[in-house]
Amino acid sequence: MNKAVSSPWCFIINPHAGGGRAARQWPDLYQRLKSHSVTFEHAITTSSSQARALACSRANAGIRNFIAVGGDGTVNDILQGVFQSKLPLNNVTLSVVPWGTGNDWARFHHIPHSPNKWLSFFLNASQAPHDVGIAQYGKAYASHHAFLNIAGTGLDSHIIQQMGAAGGKSLRYYLTLFKSLYRYTANTMTLTLAPLTGGDGHAASKITKRHKALITMVCIGQYGGSGMRFAPMANSHDGLLDVLSITDIPFWHRIISTPYLLNGKINQHPAAFYQQTPSVAVSDSTNEYFQCDGEIIDKLPVRFCIHPQQINTLISSR
Repeated sequence: MNKAVSSPWCFIINPHAGGGRAARQWPDLYQRLKSHSVTFEHAITTSSSQARALACSRANAGIRNFIAVGGDGTVNDILQGVFQSKLPLNNVTLSVVPWGTGNDWARFHHIPHSPNKWLSFFLNASQAPHDVGIAQYGKAYASHHAFLNIAGTGLDSHIIQQMGAAGGKSLRYYLTLFKSLYRYTANTMTLTLAPLTGGDGHAASKITKRHKALITMVCIGQYGGSGMRFAPMANSHDGLLDVLSITDIPFWHRIISTPYLLNGKINQHPAAFYQQTPSVAVSDSTNEYFQCDGEIIDKLPVRFCIHPQQINTLISSR
């Protein structure tokens, strides 16, 4: 067994993930883990809050390795729990058995779905550092929420609100997307991006972008929305956020532009603003909601910043 996975692990299972797929397939994976003498504990949760509380308590008890059995939401729940614990994030390794709906974080990291292939991935995996994003919001920006993949506002958070607690399958997401492309009214947003440091060590000027934005995404990973490639240049350990903001376009242009989100060329769209930055502030006049890793958090304004290589994850060693 690879040294990276020889330590004790805590598997936190969301039985509702993927329409019940996690509950159906966990017994098989459980037996496979036992047969390979993996040291682990597991818990089946009944709610998001329970998953967070469990991750927090196990981190405070000294557990440093966590596996989310579910989707992006389950990963986010464990991240929040560990983030709220006394254990420094850089002592933690977090990965996923991708049995959720979108599985966009797993897609970016090429983590397989089938129990047999996942077990092979796990037993041979290596640890790698991973950036963590922090959303700062609320009064005096005193509230903080961590994310590993993608945050967003505008059309993006509108779709999540329309889907509601039902969440559901990828097909439901795309149906809601096309309805929202017709109904959503874009608002004027202001983005203020911190400057990058040049090769000479000197920082350039900050960038301010004010426009009527259809959608604004702040990315560590590349994928969101069940396979849409919002950030084709994103790297999960480069210490940068990839910011995509699309200027509003008429309905039919919205429809015919959708392939750009699937073919990895959205940064080349004429209406796209795409920049990398260590932090970005987003505000508007209507107090739209923003989301982190598929969860509606609060209303704008918000500041997103990157904490480079603050957590560890598993990657294929092959």
